[in-house]
Amino acid sequence: MAADDGEGNHVVHDHEHSSSSHHFLVVSYGIQSHVNPGRVLEAAALTEMERHLDIFPIGPVVRSSAVEDLPARIHLFKHDDVDKKRYMDWLGAHRDKTVVYVSFGSITKCTKLQMEEVVRGLRRCGRPYLLVVRKDGLEEDDDGLQLQEINTQDDEMGMVVDWCDQLEVLSHPAVGCFVTHCGWNSTMEALVSGVPIVGVPKTFDQPTNMYLMEVEWTIGVRGECDSEGFLTGTELARCIGMVMGEGTQAMAMRERAGAMKEMARDRVDAGGLVERKLRDFVKTFQAHERDGT
Repeated sequence: MAADDGEGNHVVHDHEHSSSSHHFLVVSYGIQSHVNPGRVLEAAALTEMERHLDIFPIGPVVRSSAVEDLPARIHLFKHDDVDKKRYMDWLGAHRDKTVVYVSFGSITKCTKLQMEEVVRGLRRCGRPYLLVVRKDGLEEDDDGLQLQEINTQDDEMGMVVDWCDQLEVLSHPAVGCFVTHCGWNSTMEALVSGVPIVGVPKTFDQPTNMYLMEVEWTIGVRGECDSEGFLTGTELARCIGMVMGEGTQAMAMRERAGAMKEMARDRVDAGGLVERKLRDFVKTFQAHERDGT
């Protein structure tokens, strides 16, 4: 039986049928808490799980392009290398930590009105931006207008694409803020890339991920939506300013994000904790095979 432990973590309270011969890989963030630096963030949940299950927590499970050169990777969606060169060259023309990257994931859909408001907020903040608007990423509004009819053409400050290699973009030194829906993959990739976020969570694990980024790790700001779930351009611009400004809070947030990146790199480097846990997992199965259990 699973329940919430009060911190947004789902913990196991009972598992009457667990067996020592059952072993589980648990994907976790694996990063220390800012509020309580002495413990890994999911320690409470993992400790409770260990009472009932033989688990091997691993995480983070993505590698940042900033850590090392990566071989070609498999992507869920088809992409164009010409477009990739275009947006990577565009990023390369900007100073470090000056670009706002905006993507709401591969599933979430926005209304036409909401996307127009996002663009309005990006222009209002006065910073260069890279905005991802998927071809199927917009819901039909009452007037029946489709994505192609939205006026999101590149202006002097921004670039709009329908897909990008998110990990490469987040790892680029020009990116200083990530506006995201706070899905698991996006949150993890921001973490290992050292990029603070403006979060606009909606459903599933997104509010929990936002809580971790904002409260536990203090490397994110939540964009407050109205009672109908609408994010105004004014609010988006305010949040981006909180992350990318020159105030004490913004500078501390950026410093903390950089420290989190280093923690993640230590864990995923060759011989790091992630590799050791995976090796332990394999050795456990090898031992069972030798023992005939």
